[in-house]
Amino acid sequence: MKRLKLHRADRRSCGACTECCEHLGVDELEKPAGQECAHQRPPAEAKRHGGCAIYETRPGSCRSYACLWALGIGDHADRPDKSHVILEQERTFTDLWGKSAVLIRELRPGAAGWAPVAKLVREEVLAAPGGGTVIVKRADGSMGFKTTNAAARGRVQGLVGPLGETGEVRAEWAKS
Repeated sequence: MKRLKLHRADRRSCGACTECCEHLGVDELEKPAGQECAHQRPPAEAKRHGGCAIYETRPGSCRSYACLWALGIGDHADRPDKSHVILEQERTFTDLWGKSAVLIRELRPGAAGWAPVAKLVREEVLAAPGGGTVIVKRADGSMGFKTTNAAARGRVQGLVGPLGETGEVRAEWAKS
């Protein structure tokens, strides 16, 4: 399985960011996606002690999850609690054409089109050797995609199309 080769800094600590704690589901805690986790600290406390009250004993799915920012992609302004998007390696679509895609979970309407996010996507994902693919799950539940991988376009459009918009997600990403 080929993975996108993204420019990385060192792995980072989440610090006060708790966006994944709210927006992702945690089966072990029976916590559905979109609901605040019972172990999530309030913002003022999270700044001093980190966002998770059970960090040392957190469930396996929490331990194994890392957004691309935590893996060193982007700069400080790209952290999910600041950019209002979670960027993650999308493995569901990888097997379809042998190259992974990036999923953008938009946490607030319009955040996926914010200029720094669009620049990061354009430079790190879409310009990848052999092309790259971005799938956006917007805050309103609709989906879209952008790909520079010709082999992926038809397959992604076939999967994403019935769920919402097909084609280019944001015009900013098409700029070179």
